[in-house]
Amino acid sequence: LAYPTGGGTTWIPLAVVILAIAGCAPATAYWIIRWRAARRHLGRPEPPRGRELGQYGLGLVLAALFIVIAVGGAAIDVTADEVPAAGSLPTAVACADFNAWVQAQGDGSGPLAKDPALLAEAQQNAPAGQLSVDLDTLATDVSSSVAAGNSMAGLADQVQAINAMKAVTSDCFG
Repeated sequence: LAYPTGGGTTWIPLAVVILAIAGCAPATAYWIIRWRAARRHLGRPEPPRGRELGQYGLGLVLAALFIVIAVGGAAIDVTADEVPAAGSLPTAVACADFNAWVQAQGDGSGPLAKDPALLAEAQQNAPAGQLSVDLDTLATDVSSSVAAGNSMAGLADQVQAINAMKAVTSDCFG
């Protein structure tokens, strides 16, 4: 999974849920303490305290609030996934294709020619800029290293390709 340079938004729903739990915990603890005290003093008349939510009112209100927060967090997450920030989608797609190409290379014991379609797709999806230049350089270096085979020139091209891979990795992931 490739995130734009500024980061992703998938942490927001989890943060909202954690805040909701942290907000509900003191109210729940207070309710439990009052409930236990009321059970101990059962039978003693208590003076009227004014308007109250009733026996289950506070719990229902907190449950409804929790549901609204959870649904809102999920909606934010879906919206953030469906509508990316301006300009970040082509870079994210190109970086994801590059990452898939790197993983297709396996342990790196052979030439960097496995699944060239992913590298070509990354080149095609890259927006104009340094990422596009570095992906073009990488594709050229990979092609020349494959054409040269295991000769000294081929090994030199592989070293250049590895340096180009480092540049693309830096462009994508900082």
